[in-house]
Amino acid sequence: MIEWAAGDLFSLFALQDQQLEMASAAAIAKASKDSENNLDSARAAQVDTFKIASNIGHFIGPRGSRIRSLQKATNTLIYGKGARGERLFMVFYHEAKDRARVLRRAGID
Repeated sequence: MIEWAAGDLFSLFALQDQQLEMASAAAIAKASKDSENNLDSARAAQVDTFKIASNIGHFIGPRGSRIRSLQKATNTLIYGKGARGERLFMVFYHEAKDRARVLRRAGID
C-alpha cells in the first residue's frame, strides 16, 4: 500500500511539472496568487465538527450537489471526517451565521 501511495504521489508531481511547462507566465502568476488567497482564507477560518443525526444522503445530495450548493451559499468548506459510517463532518467557516446555516441543514439546531 505504501508503494502504491508513493507512486500516486510521484504521478501528481509529474503532472504538476507538465502543467507548469504548458502554462504561460501570466497563468502561473494568477494560479500562485489564487493559491495564496485560498491559503489566507483557510488560515483565518474557524472549524467545527458535527455529526449527521439521520439521513446522510439527504445532506450530501446526489453526487454531492447539496453540499456544493450549501458551501457556495454559505462561503464554507465542508469535508467528511473519519470512517464513512461515523457520519462526521468538518465545516470551515468565517461567520457564525454561516456555521449555523450548515448545522441547520445537517439537522442540528
